[in-house]
Amino acid sequence: MNMIMNQSGDNRILHCWKEIADYLSAGVRTVQRWESEFKLPVRRPRGTKRSAVLAFSSEIDAWIMALPAAQRASANMGMADTAPGQTT
Repeated sequence: MNMIMNQSGDNRILHCWKEIADYLSAGVRTVQRWESEFKLPVRRPRGTKRSAVLAFSSEIDAWIMALPAAQRASANMGMADTAPGQTT
């Protein structure tokens, strides 16, 4: 899986699981699992466990960069070890 990170510096608001999954190039169930297992930064405006969610793209980008390589591999997040926009 190849995750595309936000290179323009803007901070998009992702309003639902589908938008978060699309941003991460993953399935909805996968990002829900990442929330529970790897603390994917999502917010629940109503505060209840099964309420609507939203996330900020900048927080997701920081979360991706902060994950150790071993956790990225176990989460099946095939990210290269290069910064966005760099080639190897």
